[in-house]
Amino acid sequence: MLPFLLWLAFSQTAEKYGQAAPGVIPSEARAELGPSGFAWVGANKATEIRWWPLAHWRAQAEPEQVANGLTLSELETNQSLGWLEVIKPFTDFRNREIPAGIYSLRLVSQPVSDDHNDTAPGPHFAMLVPAADPDWKKPLPLEEIFNRGKKILDKHPPVLLVHPGGKPLSNDSQDSVKVLPLESGWKALAWPQSIKTGSQGAKLEIRLVLEGHSPAVKAP
Repeated sequence: MLPFLLWLAFSQTAEKYGQAAPGVIPSEARAELGPSGFAWVGANKATEIRWWPLAHWRAQAEPEQVANGLTLSELETNQSLGWLEVIKPFTDFRNREIPAGIYSLRLVSQPVSDDHNDTAPGPHFAMLVPAADPDWKKPLPLEEIFNRGKKILDKHPPVLLVHPGGKPLSNDSQDSVKVLPLESGWKALAWPQSIKTGSQGAKLEIRLVLEGHSPAVKAP
């Protein structure tokens, strides 16, 4: 029992964050954020990361796909997902430190190439770009997103794995949030995200990995 209690005492938690989103987020975008943000709280009970997802993400799917349950593959790539505030610097999926600050997140699909093989369980990532994104409402070419993200970290923008294990949810699922342990010692912020496709709506559990890195990263 004692080891379990110690684990609880030193583990992260997640909770809703009801305060106003930062002013650096474009004003039009702030009006389209979800009803509450989410906070990643460290073992010392201090908030380390805040996350404001857009209320609705976009997908392209036939009605049959929606009825059978959306997956990450139906989501529109290169779209804006929301804004992340890093209070305590942490490492991305490539094991590079993300400095404190506020960032816009874009959904990208990892290119198919030899240097990307076996680096992650799925191809979907949230790529960090500067927060003041005037083009947040439209998808951008991957090259443009990549170049913007290099303003944060050179050579390659910071990326967070969007884990492929999220399940379709019923439309009445509440916007609860949790820290979800995954394989390889990863930990994800998980919540039910509303998805819009045409005139239809659905919900999908999103698992954004905030702790742990790719098995392809070599130890120093």
